[in-house]
Amino acid sequence: MIFYAADDEPLQLRLLERSIHEADPTAQLYSFTCGEDLLQALKEGNAMPDAAFLDIELPDIGGLELAYQIKQRTPLTNIIFVTGFSQYAQEAYAVRPSGYVMKPVSKEKILQELQNLRHPIEVKDAGKLRVQCFGSFEVFDHERPVKFKRGKTKELFAYLIDRRGAACTTGEILAVLWEDDADSRKNSYVSNLSADLIQTFQELGHEDVIVKHRGVLSVVPDHVCCDYYDWNKGMSYAVNAYHGEYMSQFEWADMTLGGIEQSMRYYKGPGWED
Repeated sequence: MIFYAADDEPLQLRLLERSIHEADPTAQLYSFTCGEDLLQALKEGNAMPDAAFLDIELPDIGGLELAYQIKQRTPLTNIIFVTGFSQYAQEAYAVRPSGYVMKPVSKEKILQELQNLRHPIEVKDAGKLRVQCFGSFEVFDHERPVKFKRGKTKELFAYLIDRRGAACTTGEILAVLWEDDADSRKNSYVSNLSADLIQTFQELGHEDVIVKHRGVLSVVPDHVCCDYYDWNKGMSYAVNAYHGEYMSQFEWADMTLGGIEQSMRYYKGPGWED
């Protein structure tokens, strides 16, 4: 699903972003602090929203007027008003919105609205594996943690995710996962880990996530939902989900962490970590 979210208060917008992502981890979310920016994005036509979560009291274009203009351009966009003031309810319903969420926003309130949309949306990518890279590395299938038979199998998958679809040879995997202890005798162990990883995903119905060809392994990025991948696309929920940790249980991930830190300074400016 593609969602727009608009609120001129940064803290409220961040809470709305988090609640939407918790309700639908696969959503593409575009956030705005003013209505003019949202309309500009809509005019450019880069991403037509399935739903727009709008604060009613926006400083430039009020949420009600913004809803009318969205409806003119994309009639099937579900309008969901988000506000702390109940007195707007009667006027808001003249727009024929899909829903009305009272602040403070929560995952439960967002889920309730998504389950009762005026214009139902075909849920895309709902069956994909969800991969969490920020914080510790974790993998979820339908929001249940995936259990790997070996710790190294999980680490192998983490490295493939980190490489974002690049082909990884046995020698490269040995050098990264075992560092100074890499030994050609572990080649057979890497083969066993690869087989274990492929079998694990086959049993879960996700055999399309890993590609193996002549001893070379890679992940298929489009077949997983991953916060790190969405961060690379500049999606706001993923940028805000980063709190200084990336695959924290793996030392080799520090190189990617350094790149993220450098990029975050660009996103938020000098001294953002303070």
